Amino acid sequence: MWHKKFLFSALTILGVLCSYAQTRLINNITYEKIGAKWYQLYNSRQYEVDKSIVTVKFVPGLTESQKNTIAQNNLCTILRSNSLGYYDLQITSNKSAVDVVEDLLANSSIAFAEPNTIGEFTAHANDTYYWDQWHLQGEEITGGIDAYKAWDKENGNPNITIAILDSGTDILHEDLKGNIWVNPGEDLDGDGVVWDLDDMNGIDDDGNGLIDDLSGWDFENNNNDLPGPLFHGTRVAGIVGSETNDMQGVAGVAGGWTQTDKGCKMLIGAISEIGINSANVDDAILYAVEKGAKIITLSFGIGYSAALENTINSVYINNNCFIDCSSGNNGLAHITFPANVQHCFAVGASNQNKLKVFTSSFGTGLMVVAPGVDIKSTVNNNTYGTDDGTSFSSPQVAATAGLILSRYPDFTAKDIEEVVCLTAAKISPNTYTYVDGYEYGSWNYKVGYGKLNADRAIGIKEDITSNLTLKEGNYICNEVHISNNSTLTLSPKSRFYLLKTGKLIVDAGSTLIIEDNVTINGNSSNKIIVNGNIQIGQNVTFNKYGNDGSYFDGLVLNNNNAQITMNNIVFNNTNLKNYGTNIEITNSEFYNSDMEIQMNNAPFEMNKVYFESTTINHYGLEIHSFTGE
Repeated sequence: MWHKKFLFSALTILGVLCSYAQTRLINNITYEKIGAKWYQLYNSRQYEVDKSIVTVKFVPGLTESQKNTIAQNNLCTILRSNSLGYYDLQITSNKSAVDVVEDLLANSSIAFAEPNTIGEFTAHANDTYYWDQWHLQGEEITGGIDAYKAWDKENGNPNITIAILDSGTDILHEDLKGNIWVNPGEDLDGDGVVWDLDDMNGIDDDGNGLIDDLSGWDFENNNNDLPGPLFHGTRVAGIVGSETNDMQGVAGVAGGWTQTDKGCKMLIGAISEIGINSANVDDAILYAVEKGAKIITLSFGIGYSAALENTINSVYINNNCFIDCSSGNNGLAHITFPANVQHCFAVGASNQNKLKVFTSSFGTGLMVVAPGVDIKSTVNNNTYGTDDGTSFSSPQVAATAGLILSRYPDFTAKDIEEVVCLTAAKISPNTYTYVDGYEYGSWNYKVGYGKLNADRAIGIKEDITSNLTLKEGNYICNEVHISNNSTLTLSPKSRFYLLKTGKLIVDAGSTLIIEDNVTINGNSSNKIIVNGNIQIGQNVTFNKYGNDGSYFDGLVLNNNNAQITMNNIVFNNTNLKNYGTNIEITNSEFYNSDMEIQMNNAPFEMNKVYFESTTINHYGLEIHSFTGE
């Protein structure tokens, strides 16, 4: 065992890997090689090419024997065919699908050949104005929040209550009433009906001092008349919880799926009619928390109030309540109050070009941005319309928080804040410089930690059973297997987080590909266990995440049949445990890390590897030619 600093020089000098982009044109469609993988470029999207199967049509008149021979000569076997004459060929070599297709197309017996691509399931809603809601669409194309991808995992749970504290809401709107919260203490017949006259008995049935507060309270007029004269609160509510996929109106981010599968419930607090009085807001917050709301969304700015600041901080700390608020619309470099309160999550506005909206307030305390231009939503009296402003950005964050809590009921307000920031898109990096060293990674004073992404914010919970490519920031917080001979690819420059007790296990036959410049973060409860295959690009960092003084339990290599090359890798407070994998490490660095090596006669080579404050337990392995200081 050694401590302090060492520089190892192996007997074998390892080559430096290099990769470069290649493009090919096949059937008038462009294919691009990024790292070790091919992608089809189509409709401004990248679709990963299936590396194992290509599709062909043979020229007429060939026998099955002749077709088999042609397939074998191209290092393929016929997998299946269909009634239209298409054949799927299984590639039996290490040759790329793109190369195989080009070779096949050069054969006069092949009438047609193409690579196949890997797509994704998408749950697009059938609401009338859904396609006008750009903010719900794809991040790469429209600058939206990928809500339609999130809905494949979670639509919202009616046991989660989101408080809409605003100008009031039309609770009988056709697209809202199914997701309006009903006070169980005032719902005398227990039917959950909004504005049920059978429950209006003029008595304070739940004993909270408010008479017939069946769906919330009007704190401005001290009654239960909730719609108010302005449309603002109804717009906010529609963004959060319009009934989704109900063949009418618009889709809410946490609005459920169809009229029978309800989404998160919305508790309504009317705090103003025109001008907002801070005296109403703190009371409305406390009311919402008393009634079980774990998420509160605010869309206004007012003058400073110590009572309101203390209320926001108190319910965050003592009641585990997540509160967000719009950053303001004055376009100045300061966040308006109460968005700038310590435990209030400030949200700015972005546009379709993935840029900050010019009028969106920014600066210290800004957490993320979300779409805030041309946002289609509900308007009073069963109508619909569009509007602009950070007021309509913050509800998207609150609704995403609702999806997160629906999926992970044990998450705290701090957990919600964390995953929303970690998974945000670092939009327009050529325009915005993101500075490292902030609590949740790199931050920019105009767009915070980046743009909201609802899909990534709800994480990866289920096992990965088909090929999957991840971009930007993603996380797991439980045990997730890569199984069924599948491949998980972490795209170049992406970030992957293992939170809570998250463990990523690569099953035998499956593969984890870590592309260049990826950062993987975890702590002492987290590890990546490789029983299958792993490929690691250059400039990859394994990093201990958080400030709890622990370490990242790191990377465990168990496959005796695997061979791994690590070049320009950094292990920072991260363990590497190798139990028999053939491994080569060069030009890499270990800081405050532990390396455990049980080679079982497998080759182990290191060249130009720097160790600082690192323990090496080599179990009798002889290390050649080392120098230290």
